Amino acid sequence: MKPKITILFGSPRHKGYTKLLLEGFFNQIDMNAYDLTILNCYQLQISPCIDCKKCTTGSCPFNQTDDLKLIIQEISSADYVILATPIYFAGYPAPLKAVIDRFQQFFQNPSLRQQTFSSTKQCFLFFTAGDTDPKIHHGIKTTANLFFRCINSTLTDTLILEHTDILPPAERQSIPMDYENIVNYFEKSHHLVENQTKQVYNQIK
Repeated sequence: MKPKITILFGSPRHKGYTKLLLEGFFNQIDMNAYDLTILNCYQLQISPCIDCKKCTTGSCPFNQTDDLKLIIQEISSADYVILATPIYFAGYPAPLKAVIDRFQQFFQNPSLRQQTFSSTKQCFLFFTAGDTDPKIHHGIKTTANLFFRCINSTLTDTLILEHTDILPPAERQSIPMDYENIVNYFEKSHHLVENQTKQVYNQIK
């Protein structure tokens, strides 16, 4: 069974910097070795959290009426989770932020969190930003880590593309990025899965 990558895509632009950042990453690993699911937050129907407190004793009632149920299923079955997003006005775009806010139900209800996300995942934050303000970056990472804690995991690593407001046109289709650190996490885990599969196969023989 292939390891699964689930991506929460937070950009409204299909050919923007965030998409280019992802495509550059895809070119660095053997995508045939993974099952990939990309969830475009701009194409999903997500009701905003209204702080009704019902998640303190159960699951969010909106889970049955919008697309968050799909997101929960895809993240629960994933081995890797990636938040891929641009930064708008020092924060997350509204559709992605709505998703993040709804995961408050798993922060409020630890037993529901453990029941839904029984396995720890490797989690990554890919974001693009016109600015380089470390205070903004810190806030973005803090929110991401809180989100990943809601799925029984933590932020593994971050990939940042800065200066998108001033990138020369010639560089907009070929982003000068160093993916090595991120790729290493996937290669190591992929080899581990391969070795475990071989061990099981040898035992069956």
